[in-house]
Amino acid sequence: MELNTLNGLSVCHPRTPTDKLPPLLRADRQATIHESLVQAYPPQGPIEHLLIRQLAGCAALLELSDQAILAAQQQGALEVLRLLDNATSDHETRYLLAGTLNSAAVDRGITQTQKHTRRFMALLDRLLDLQARRRADKGARLDEAIARFRNDQQCRDYLIQRRFDGRCPCSSCGSIGGAWIDTRRCWQCRCGRQAGLLADTVAARSQLPLLCWFRAIAVVLIRPTTTTAEMAKLSGIERPATASDVNKRIRDALLHGDATRLLMDLDRVFLGTPLDSD
Repeated sequence: MELNTLNGLSVCHPRTPTDKLPPLLRADRQATIHESLVQAYPPQGPIEHLLIRQLAGCAALLELSDQAILAAQQQGALEVLRLLDNATSDHETRYLLAGTLNSAAVDRGITQTQKHTRRFMALLDRLLDLQARRRADKGARLDEAIARFRNDQQCRDYLIQRRFDGRCPCSSCGSIGGAWIDTRRCWQCRCGRQAGLLADTVAARSQLPLLCWFRAIAVVLIRPTTTTAEMAKLSGIERPATASDVNKRIRDALLHGDATRLLMDLDRVFLGTPLDSD
């Protein structure tokens, strides 16, 4: 005897090979539904992933109930033909028996379908509500992050203070001490090495305004699934080629082991914690 499980529902199939089972009782059917739901409602976080799995199981059971109703109707039709051929009963009795056999099974199937439909819609409503709240929260967080730096001077002041706070060790000697040389617009380490504010960051050697970089980083950090076009619009980057390059640099930095340094510690500012923290 084989035991198959579909979203917590155990189905016994004595003397039935797995490859002979109806498609809806196979694990790959629920996996297919799950994949479609993930594409339609991309989940984030354990609760949304759990809801997607429950929805997939419920959808598979819905299809199974529909097939059961169809099977009952077909079986009922066969019973009608069989009973009509039975000469021991009058026609009225035979019609009554056939209708009873058919309607009882169909009613059970309809009851199951209605139950699974209600559960599916309740799960979907909860998922959509969670995702709507998540998008609203991210929208508020992004607006707050963008408003934090309003011009290039505020961005420059932040980068200078970042140096004074000791968050930019010298790439030559590792020291965090030094001084800002305003006339040359660079930071000079105790070892004598001079470096610009954007040295060793994703924005190194870029002519793009600092404000555009800061906003682009905020968009990618807070809305990681955003498109390049959306990122460009929100950060004020006009040229598509430039936007594509900025987007690539930021996303490459996210995969780097020293992401916080490359992103100018803006992950601390926008997310409240460094990306490369333990």
